[in-house]
Parts: sequence; C-alpha cells; structure tokens
Amino acid sequence: MKIDYRDNNLIVFLNRKNIDGVDFYDKSSLESYFRKLFSKLGDYGIELGGSYNITVYVDKCGVVLEVFRDDVDYYYDVDMNITVSKYSGFIYRVNDFLFSGNYYCYNGCLFLEPDDIDFVSYGILIENSDIIYGRECFDIKRKGILIDNCVQNMYNWVGDFMRLRNVRGAHDVICASRYIINDYKDYRGNFKSLFGNLNPIHIEIGMGKGDFIIGMALKYPHINFIGIEKFDSVIVRAIEKLEDLDIPNLRLIRMDALGINDVFDREVDCVYLNFSDPWPKERHAKRRLTSSVFLSLYDSIFRDRCVINMKTDNRKLFEYSIMSLTSYGYSIDFLSLDLYSDDVSDNVQTEYEKKFVSNGNLIYMISVHK
Repeated sequence: MKIDYRDNNLIVFLNRKNIDGVDFYDKSSLESYFRKLFSKLGDYGIELGGSYNITVYVDKCGVVLEVFRDDVDYYYDVDMNITVSKYSGFIYRVNDFLFSGNYYCYNGCLFLEPDDIDFVSYGILIENSDIIYGRECFDIKRKGILIDNCVQNMYNWVGDFMRLRNVRGAHDVICASRYIINDYKDYRGNFKSLFGNLNPIHIEIGMGKGDFIIGMALKYPHINFIGIEKFDSVIVRAIEKLEDLDIPNLRLIRMDALGINDVFDREVDCVYLNFSDPWPKERHAKRRLTSSVFLSLYDSIFRDRCVINMKTDNRKLFEYSIMSLTSYGYSIDFLSLDLYSDDVSDNVQTEYEKKFVSNGNLIYMISVHK
C-alpha cells in the first residue's frame, strides 16, 4: 500500500494481490474494507471522523482510492459516499524502471501500460513511478503515440527517452567517480572545504547528461559548480563525458531535489533550472521546481542574495514560473520569450536545448533575484 496524505485528503494506492475478499464494485464490501483501512490509519494519528467522498479506480493490477474529506462540522463517526469510476485501467509515468508492456509517448513523457506483472515487480513499479488513472489515463492512451512491442524495443529507442534506460553497472561507475560526492550531507554548511577555496557556489538542479554544468565549469573556473541529478542512468552519462577532463571546480551529486535543504546551508549563490519536468497536470503543480514548495526549500540554501536562472521550451511552465517566482518575492532581472533572437552571447546549451533549437522550438529564459 502507498499513501499520499494531502491536506486531510488521501490518495491510496493498493496492490490488488494484497487484498482478499473485496468486491470493488459492491458498495457494502467497499464500506467494510474502508472502515478497516481507516482503523489502521488511526493508529498513525490521522483524524478519521468526518464525511468522506471516495472515488474508486480499478485496474487488473491495483486500485486507486481518492478519499476527500468534506469541510463540514466534525463527525465522531465516518460517513462515506462511494463512487466507482467508469474509467478503469491505469498507466504509469516511468522514470528509471522498465517492464514488459505497452509504452505511450505523450506530451514529452513516457508512460507504461504493463503486461501481467508479478507481485514483487508491481511493488517496485508503483514505488518508482507516478500512477496515472481516471480520465487522464484515458486521454493519454487515446492521444499518445503507442510504441509497439515490449521492452526489448525500448532499449533501441532513439529520442527523448534515452534517459530512461537502465545502464548496467551505472551505480558502481557513479560511486567510483572522483566527481561524485557520495557523502554530500557531511559537507552541509562547509562545501568550501570540499573545493578548498571561497569561490561562489552555483548548482544546477536536474543536470541531465551534464552538457550545461560541464560547459559552465570550463567557462568559469573561478566559480564552483555542483550538478544535481536524481537518476543513475542519466548522471552516469555525465560521468562518461568527464573521464578525460580535469575540472577541479566541478562536482556532482545523485539525489532527489526534495532533500536539498538537508545538503546545503546558506552557501549557494545561484541555482540553475534548465528544461525541468513541466508536470503539466494541475494536481502535480507542487512538483514543479519553481513551485512554492521548492522555492521555500531554496530559501535556506542561498548564502545572501537568492538568484535563480531558468530555461525551458515549455510555454505553460514558463508562464507558471513567472507568476510563482514574482508572487514569492523575486524580482526579474532578465526575461526572454525567444532566447535565440536575443543577444545572449554567454549562453551555454544543455543537451535538450541543442535538440530543441535544431527542431525550431522557442527557448524561454528568466533570471530573477530576491
């Protein structure tokens, strides 16, 4: 079971193979199950009394429960209004794990509709992917491009999804690299000792395969650069590019950006956000790297002046970021709706940027401070 607890609302993901004797199309059976489930949640201190609207989404592999608590007077008992959605079936927005099944390319992302999957593999899948269900799932399967055949063809797929492939031995290569900071939390508040100087520290969150951060470190040797990337299969590509290079002002960290304020403490001078995941659905807005969730995390890592530079090819993300940054108190220093029509001679490209520009995509950029 996987639970996302959001403002007194629950999104519960269940493996059907873990559930015995529940008929998900029978209201009485569901109510009995939910009362037992809520009883277990009560052991963790979650207030249960109240009126709940519960929507059930059913798939051959699992079940998603949207449990929304009405904003009404407090109930000592649990009152339930249960609906089983007509939209059955799930797909999974995959990041770094691939399984046999159908893959859909949609809106710059990759989605998996798995074949029959064993209990252990399904547990791995739901922990390492975003579960897409309901109308959103229906729309992606209807509008997305189906990549035929199973996972074997995916390993030969050339395009935007090369970053998703598993790379054999990546973990060992990463740990052995002199550019990787394995014990990065030990340097919190003292990264100057790692570089052996008092030069400014600039970080890139979501560095991808490293073209930007490597280019910046070479161009500005008196600035210390740290690239941050979540996925082994991506950061290992940057390490491969660094094999024959000696760049003393560059280090890399493999980590999730949500933990960034546990790594840095009032010592970062600039943050780069290049072609970040747009998370297009509104319910995923908090996952955007320019959301107030992340901006609040950045507050504790900046030394004095907070500086953020962002580039993207996604117009909606760009517009969202302008609103989010300015609402949070940032002032705009530079803004471009077509970077390559402006005179930005010191621009360093990312690997995605090169591809987007060659395809004629507009590149948007904003630089802000507070």
